[in-house]
Amino acid sequence: MHLPKDAPIYVLDDDKNVLGGWETLFKKSDVNAYYFSSPLELMRELAGKNHKNLFLLTDFELQKDFNGLDVVEQAGLSYRSVLVTGRDFDKDVQARARTLGVPVLGKDRLPLLKVVTV
Repeated sequence: MHLPKDAPIYVLDDDKNVLGGWETLFKKSDVNAYYFSSPLELMRELAGKNHKNLFLLTDFELQKDFNGLDVVEQAGLSYRSVLVTGRDFDKDVQARARTLGVPVLGKDRLPLLKVVTV
C-alpha cells in the first residue's frame, strides 16, 4: 500500500482488533497514524481543522447510523480515502465507493499488506 509521506493517516474501524492490526503494520514504517473506533470521534477530530493532506482508511460497517462511505462523504475526503471492508464484494458498496472515487480493499488482504510512503 502506497501512502503519502508526511501526511497524517487516520484509521477508522469499530473493531479494536483491526485497529491493533493497523497499528502493528504502521509501527514498521514511518507513517504518522491516528486511530479512531467511532465515526463521531473522528468527525470531532476533523472539525475546524485543515485536513487537506490527511489520508483516511475506513471500514464500511461502523455503527447503525454511519458507515465508512458516509464519513468519507461528510468529511470531503473522497479522493484521499480507501474503504477497507469485509464487504468488498458487495455490489452496492462497490457502486457507492466508485461514485465517490474511493478504492475498496478487502479486509482479508490486510495481513498481506506492506506499507510504502511516497
